[in-house]
Amino acid sequence: MAAKELASAGGGPEWEAAQRTQHKARTSAESYICENQVDSDADSAMGDMTGAVPPNCHFEVDDAEDEWIFSQQFDYVHLRLMFHAFKSHKEVMISAFEQLNPGGWMEWQDYYPHIQSVDNTIAGTALERWTRMYVEGGQRLGRDMLAPRRYKEWMEEAGFVNVVEEKLVIPGNPWPKGKDQKVMGVWQMTNFLEGLHAVSMTIFTKGLGMSPEEVEVFLVDVRKDIRNLGVHFYFLT
Repeated sequence: MAAKELASAGGGPEWEAAQRTQHKARTSAESYICENQVDSDADSAMGDMTGAVPPNCHFEVDDAEDEWIFSQQFDYVHLRLMFHAFKSHKEVMISAFEQLNPGGWMEWQDYYPHIQSVDNTIAGTALERWTRMYVEGGQRLGRDMLAPRRYKEWMEEAGFVNVVEEKLVIPGNPWPKGKDQKVMGVWQMTNFLEGLHAVSMTIFTKGLGMSPEEVEVFLVDVRKDIRNLGVHFYFLT
């Protein structure tokens, strides 16, 4: 999280961009009665809009890399899971800085998709190969998949002060000891398995030139490694 100034943000307007459900946006708006929340998503497939939307929450289809032309300044800007979305994360941070009120805050939650293992058990696996290929494919498409490693630096260069970076380790499957770590590993493994096809196909076909059939065959072995409790891999987030 980074503050535009040392003062904390008030309970005013907020803007959010994230890959997440509309339920999350509605819940957030309901929790902060004094704010006006704008939820932006570059994807026009906004899903179910039939549910009740709080009066202080509205949705806009927009691209955060375009010029920000919001009619109001914000106290809080939140982004999540955007490491693969932008050609220039720093430019988005600059736009956010300029759109924030003095004392406003920006929070960016993300993955660092360079998957690692604690004891090199990932070496030689299809999962290790997938990690390398994912980063390479993103680079060929003009996306820096390892951008989160520079978020703090870019926020400071954009003008933010009091920048705090927190790194968390999430096990990729239930290989660790301890109930809490195993439960977290099950959740992360399930999340990874369910999203693997979606996050891989464009990168591997358009970025690396593989056919969809080749990708599908490769992902069979990757899924085996994800489920393998002998591969002690983890994510940084």
